[in-house]
Amino acid sequence: MIALATIFFSSTAKHKTIATVIIAVMLVITSVQAFVVEPKAAALKKEIPSFETTPKDDPLRVQFRKLHGVSAASNLAVIGGGIVLIVLL
Repeated sequence: MIALATIFFSSTAKHKTIATVIIAVMLVITSVQAFVVEPKAAALKKEIPSFETTPKDDPLRVQFRKLHGVSAASNLAVIGGGIVLIVLL
């Protein structure tokens, strides 16, 4: 939110529209990860008795692995957006 406000009030920022869109997308990704993906992954993790003894093809572990992949991809997307912002501005 602070980044959006800074860009909004900055009269010298190059590529204002692109930067605003990138920051908004980063905020949406982070919000979905924090309020949807992470709680589901935490709940699944509690249901799995042990990651060492539970088979890798167990349905709960498969679901957890998918959510973990979504989380990792989300983090990479946000980091990538930050790098693009640094280059643009």
